[in-house]
Amino acid sequence: MRKGKTKSASGEALTFDQVFNKVYTSLVTGYFPEGMRLRETELMEKFGVSRRIARKVLERLAYEGLAVLETRKGAVIVPVSKRTITECFEVREGLEVTAVRLACSKASDEGIAELGSIVEEMKEALKNYDFVKYSELNSKFHDKIILLADNSVLKQLYERANVHLIRYKFRSLLTAGRALESLREHERIWSAIRERDLTKAEEAVREHIQNIKNNVLSFL
Repeated sequence: MRKGKTKSASGEALTFDQVFNKVYTSLVTGYFPEGMRLRETELMEKFGVSRRIARKVLERLAYEGLAVLETRKGAVIVPVSKRTITECFEVREGLEVTAVRLACSKASDEGIAELGSIVEEMKEALKNYDFVKYSELNSKFHDKIILLADNSVLKQLYERANVHLIRYKFRSLLTAGRALESLREHERIWSAIRERDLTKAEEAVREHIQNIKNNVLSFL
């Protein structure tokens, strides 16, 4: 891990949420690879935080299923098998198909318009070659659909199924031509939901998830 303490834009010490988000982003973008060991002392030094906050960050990673805690050795980022990734995609596809069907029938016009605004932000991020921002908006788009579905059980299942997939989204976008394909797929999903066309929405989501799965599995 690189040396040097990090502070917030205001110069104040970072909070737990800020440190966790920075570590999480490093994991998602591949800066912290699978098998890497994270120690409390390293987080304390890098982010200038207390041992309590550093420990909470490692515990949160373990709770999210992204790392395994080892007594007095910190935490190790969990490697994920190809089979697990495949199974997660299978579950995610079923959940997102259900989500778009519910969104088509239950979402307000305002909620659907907000989904469209996210797509516009994705276009802007891609135009600026800001793949980190695009990846964040990608997650925001799918999270919004889950919210529009208005089903708490579905939301919990989706979050659990997505734990091991989130780290591969960014890497997938770096594949030649994939980011533009991804944007077009999101546009089709949004268009179908806007039209409240259940069949088109389901087809668009299935195509999107299958394309992501095939892309991710190609580099595992």
